[in-house]
Amino acid sequence: MRRGDVSAEDKKVARNFTPNAIFVNTLTRLKRLLADKASALRIEVFSQGDATMFADLAALGADLWLEAPALDTHRALVEADILVMSKGVFSYTAGVLNEGITLYDPQKYRPLKGWIARAPDGAFDEALVASRLPTVLPPLS
Repeated sequence: MRRGDVSAEDKKVARNFTPNAIFVNTLTRLKRLLADKASALRIEVFSQGDATMFADLAALGADLWLEAPALDTHRALVEADILVMSKGVFSYTAGVLNEGITLYDPQKYRPLKGWIARAPDGAFDEALVASRLPTVLPPLS
């Protein structure tokens, strides 16, 4: 998951800000959806800032990758089985290259065909995501 390096207080980038609560809702829904479909679930959050800013995401079991090099971050997003985007071009370009399931955060850049848009509260079409899971997850044995 990409959590952009923006804040509501920074007027230049405030339009790209998405509160953590929205991401918590998305990740909670994904965890529930994947509970009996994935033998191991790894949630990785990539952003900048202090870990205390992401305590609610860490409480969901997310590994925080803060201040990681941009190329490493971008590569991890591109290679994610399920990419939860944030607003902004960094996340958008990762989505363009990602071959998994992409959960799109509506923004000025339009979604590509096949991307699944998230609602303003972070909800998404869970049935559609579930139907695509076999393309990214190995079968449980």
